Amino acid sequence: MLTMTGLNVREPFATLLACGLKTVETRRYKPPSHLIGQRIAIIQTGVEKSMIIGHAVLTDWQQYGSKKQWNDDRKNHLVAPGSDFDWDDDSARYAWKMERAVMLKKPVQPPAKRGRIYAKHCTVKGGEK
Repeated sequence: MLTMTGLNVREPFATLLACGLKTVETRRYKPPSHLIGQRIAIIQTGVEKSMIIGHAVLTDWQQYGSKKQWNDDRKNHLVAPGSDFDWDDDSARYAWKMERAVMLKKPVQPPAKRGRIYAKHCTVKGGEK
């Protein structure tokens, strides 16, 4: 059994992260330094019922320095051009680098108490693909 911090991720990005196709999660803020090198639960949101569907290791981060750099990294973050999550202004954008993704065979409930972004004490019992 593993206990870790969970990150709320909207679909379809949660599934893409959990299966390892998406290797960069994009945010407008840096990840907390204590999470670097840690396994993070991927909490699927934006669907009827939020569930932990997998986990991955947050290995590093970087700030995108320009829209060109963002576009050049599209193959890793998989944000579609023109979508709600695409580069739309000059505010900071960060790449959270995720590796060693594991999709759970069966999703599990996230903790009842969780914030808009994180959930502490996510418990994942084996059952990995």
